[in-house]
Amino acid sequence: MEASQSGSLDPVIDNGAAHLRSGATSATLRPMLLADVVGTVVMTVKHPAYSGEKLLQVQPLNEACRPVGGIILAIDRAQAGVGDRVLVLREGSGIRQIVGRDMGKSVAEAVVMDWPVRSMIVGIVDRVDVETTASPGAR
Repeated sequence: MEASQSGSLDPVIDNGAAHLRSGATSATLRPMLLADVVGTVVMTVKHPAYSGEKLLQVQPLNEACRPVGGIILAIDRAQAGVGDRVLVLREGSGIRQIVGRDMGKSVAEAVVMDWPVRSMIVGIVDRVDVETTASPGAR
């Protein structure tokens, strides 16, 4: 689990074992992450919020598409699979709005829902183009 800025805990896996991790990197605290799906999670006992949800392990990537930080568990709403590059929403209010909309709730009702999920896959990335900018004075 990873402590968020608000103090809630978020599942993180390092070397295959879930644990509390206090050294979150700036890349893993961003509200949107580029990540690679690296595994699936099967749970026989789970919080009701996870009922009917597919949970995947994702490896956050930096701007150069290289792995950064620990593996994060994310609910999949984009029908991703292992090997896919995905966009992960890591902001609780936004996730509650998506879930609330699916439950027929208004935005005002959704943002105050008690739903313990902080990471959701919201898109499958087809391509990443990175523009490089020359440093000042370089020509």
